[in-house]
Parts: sequence; structure tokens; C-alpha cells
Amino acid sequence: MATKIKHLKDEEGKFYPYTHESAVVTDDGTKLGDKLTQIGQELGEMDDDIEILNSLSAEEIEREKYRRMYLTIEALEEGTYFNVFKRTAPTIQRDIDLQYSLDNGVTWQKYTIPAAGQYGAKVNLSVGKKILLKGNNPDGVNKCSCYYDSALGSIKFTNDFAIYLQCSGKAKAYGNIISLISGDDYYEGVDKIPDGCFSRLFQQSTALVDVSGLYLHCYGNNSYVSTFAACSSLVNTPKFPNSKLYDGSCAGMFLQCTSLKDVYELPVKDLSYCCYVQMFQKCSGLSVAPKMQIVKAEKCSCLSMYSECVNLTDASNIKIYGTSVLGFNGMFKSCTKLVNAPELPAEMLADYCYQYMFSSCSSLVNAPELPAEMLADYCYREMFYNCASLENAPKLPAKQLAYACYGGMFYGCSSLESAPSLNAESLASNCYDKMFSNCTGLTQIPSLSFKHTSRSGCIKMFEGCINLVNAPILKAKDVQESCYEGMFNGCSKLNKVGAEFVTFSSEGLANWLNGVSPTGTFIMADDAEWNPEDHRGANGVPEGWTIERVTRELDADEKFAKLEARIAAIKESVETTGEPLHEESDKIMHHVM
Repeated sequence: MATKIKHLKDEEGKFYPYTHESAVVTDDGTKLGDKLTQIGQELGEMDDDIEILNSLSAEEIEREKYRRMYLTIEALEEGTYFNVFKRTAPTIQRDIDLQYSLDNGVTWQKYTIPAAGQYGAKVNLSVGKKILLKGNNPDGVNKCSCYYDSALGSIKFTNDFAIYLQCSGKAKAYGNIISLISGDDYYEGVDKIPDGCFSRLFQQSTALVDVSGLYLHCYGNNSYVSTFAACSSLVNTPKFPNSKLYDGSCAGMFLQCTSLKDVYELPVKDLSYCCYVQMFQKCSGLSVAPKMQIVKAEKCSCLSMYSECVNLTDASNIKIYGTSVLGFNGMFKSCTKLVNAPELPAEMLADYCYQYMFSSCSSLVNAPELPAEMLADYCYREMFYNCASLENAPKLPAKQLAYACYGGMFYGCSSLESAPSLNAESLASNCYDKMFSNCTGLTQIPSLSFKHTSRSGCIKMFEGCINLVNAPILKAKDVQESCYEGMFNGCSKLNKVGAEFVTFSSEGLANWLNGVSPTGTFIMADDAEWNPEDHRGANGVPEGWTIERVTRELDADEKFAKLEARIAAIKESVETTGEPLHEESDKIMHHVM
């Protein structure tokens, strides 16, 4: 049964103010920790407020404690000091109200914000001493943002206005960050904080090691852009609120925090535009990604979120059910120790959604399952690029392809020995472009089901697969521009290729068999309308290869055309002789049956 929480009174019988370092006890006098400090408002004689913490868990009590504090920075070693840096060349002007207290809120002093490019006065803090911060800044403290520049194809960060709260030595920050914008009314909180409000606030504060007690009430547009970027000593994060995300809310929030190890769960399931862009990029101390389940995502939501986290090994706490344009592009790019990938059960993909997602994850052995049958342009492009340890590729069940959907998907996966089945009957432009290029361990590939080619559909698909010996028969009767260009270029052991195209296309076959085995067998359709002897070399049939012919299976249009021709022959026979050609009629009946 939950117990009531009440505050101790001082010697004069007055309740301790919320800034006082008071012990907190239950009704029966049991202490909740030795020093559960700074809890509650200045309660006076209001019984309802005294009992406000009734029924809370220990974790909730801890959170409530920090919610009821001003933003506080505490020194953890001698020689620590606090000051403020104002970023150079702001594009907007803003008068910032910043006040500080060194006596737990009894008295307050104004902190003078320095000129652009300058540092303000140092406030020295001996070990264990604290500086409390507050201000009345209804438009927010800072104003920076991020966005995706489609012209450049990259994320851009703006620097409209920013002051940095800096520390030297060693320090931790805790309490309610809202005190910087709401002054003494911070306890009431807000539903949405001003745009860019706390962006870059602690950027490059290399003395900051602990922010686990920092209370984040909610989000706003670009609210925490690069808030802790380059805090190289920081080992943990605050607890993230389970409230609505906005555009760019946490973009670059912990970028280059190289000591970061402990990260709270990310509880929000519906992601907004650019909300987690580069959030943990280059956090080289991070080994396990926090729990996250994504139901809905907007454009660029997790772009490069964990890229270059070179010690990240486990992302299995992440499940992605909904995708978006560029949503997870490069999310784990260059995470060279990643072994456990996230779950990707999404059934419908968006343009560029998984592009570069695991690019250069050189320790990844097993790819996640990819059940999606609804593909989109560039959706899997270079998804596993240069994953040199990848041995097991996922099944790829889609039968309808999109532009460049599999482009470079397994490029450079040198440990991959077999390729997944590809069941589409028609190609899209560049759909298999470089899909298995430089997969030097690849020894066999399954049948390729497509019967209709496309422009550049298979360009350089198996280029550089130096251990590939046999290739399946290519069933398409046509070869569109550049479709097979460089398809088997540099496959030095390849000695058997089949292709049933009826007409020869010099534009579609450039260097397609360049650098293959000097001897081998080329299988072609018996009804081909081109002479292999007229097209010897890398752009046709290699010199030294023998020719075999097979009967090509006709497609539906060809079968119908042949049937029409036979019917016409019978009709002509009847008109000429008065009797049908029994042989043709029998063939038609056999075909129909």
C-alpha cells in the first residue's frame, strides 16, 4: 500500500522551501533514501500538496523530485567553474534573462550574457557546490534548427541564436530545464516548448558527465537540436518524455558524445520530420541502442541516427513497423561492431527508407528479415554495402519492383556465398544495379524469374564476383538499353551463361561478359535471330566459348500470336481446298487442352 509523503519542518515549525536540501519521510517516519532532496513546492499548510506524491513508485518519486527543482549544475571536483559562451554571428538578436543562485535559491543574481564570440564571467564552484539557474524567456533561450536540404541531399543545421552553458572541471546537471524559460513558474510545465528553445544549450561542455537527473517535460520544434553535442565526457542521458515529437525535436542531441554509455528508452512511437536525425551519431562509447518501437514515421525521422557508433553491437531493442521517405537512411552506417540488427517487419516501404542503413557494418553476419512486398524507389539501395562478414541474406519476396530498389544492396559483401531468390517477372529501371557487385565469396545464384527487361535493370549486377562459376539462364526475349551492361564483368571463373534474347542489342550488352573464364559454354535460344559468330567478344559471346541452343518457352503474347497464325493457316486452307489442315488443327487443340 502506498504511503503518503510529507516534508519535515524546520525549528520554527515552517515547511522547508522546495530549494532546501531536506530529508523526506513517510507517515510512519521511515526515510525514503538518506537525502531525497528538493521535493515539492513551498507547501505551507496545503495538505493536498503535501500528499501529492501519494501512490508514486520509487522511480516516479525520483522523477518528481527533479521536476520540482530549478535547473542545477553541481561541481564534482575542485576547480570546476560555470560560464556562458555566446555563439558568433547570430542571425537574430535576443535579450536573454539568466539568473543564478549559489545559496539554494535564497538569493538570485543576474548573469550578464557576453557579446557574440565571447565568454561571460566565471562562477567558481567547489566540489559539492551548486549553481541554480532560471530565467524568464517566453520565446525560448536559443533558436537553432535542422532540415533536409534536398538539393544537396544532406542535413543542414542553422545557428540563428545560441548561448552555451559551459563548465570546466567535472560537473552534473539536474532539475527542470523549464526554469530557464518560465522562471519561478517552471513547476507548472508547458505543453510545447518554443522552437529551438534548448538547442545547443550545453554544446561542447566537456566537463559535463551526468544529466540523468535532468527533467525534460516535453518537446517542441527543434527543441533539443545539438543540446549536448560534443559533450565528450557525458556518460548518460535524461529520461525522454513520452509526449508528442515535433520537427527536429532531438536532431543531433548527443552528436559526438564519445563517452555516452547509458541511454534511456525512447518511448514515442509516432516520429516526426527529422526528429532523431544524427541523434547519437559518432557516440563511440555506446554499445547497446535503447529500446524503441516505431509505428509511424515521417521524412528523415531517424536518418543517420546511430551512424559511426563504432562500438555499437546490439540494436535488437528496436522494432520498425512504419517507414517514411529517408526515414532510416544510414541509421547504422559504419557501425563496424554491430552484430544484432533491429527488427524490420514493415510491409510497405517508402522512397530511400532503408538506403545505406547498415552500410559498412563489417561485423554483421545475419541480416534482419525483410518481409515487405510493396517496394519503393531506392528503398534498399546499398543497405548492406560492404558488410564484409554478412553470410546470410534475407528472403526478398517482392514481385513488383521500383526504381533502383535493390541497387548495390549487397555490394562488397565478400562473405556472402549464395544470393536470395528474385521472383519479379518484370524489371524496373536500375532495380538490380550493382546488387551483388564485388561479392567475392558468391559461388551460386538462384534462377532469375524476370521475362521483361528495363533500362539498366541489371547493370553490373554481379560485377567482380570472382568465384561465381555458373549463372542461371536469363529468360527475357529482349534486352533494353544498358540492361545487361557489365552484368558479369570481372567474374573470372564464370564459364557458363545462358540468355534467351531473340534480337541482339549492342546497347544492352556492353562489357557484360568482360573478364570471364577464357573457355565456357553459352546457351542461347534456338529461335534467336542473331548469329553468335558475328558478336564474339566481351560485348556478346566470349572468344573460346562453345554454343548450345535450347528451346525457349514462349511468353503469353507469343503463344497467342502463334495461335492466331495457325488459325489463319487453317482458314486459308479451308478457303483453298475445302478441307482443313488436320495437322494444324490437332496442334491447336493440343495447345488449348
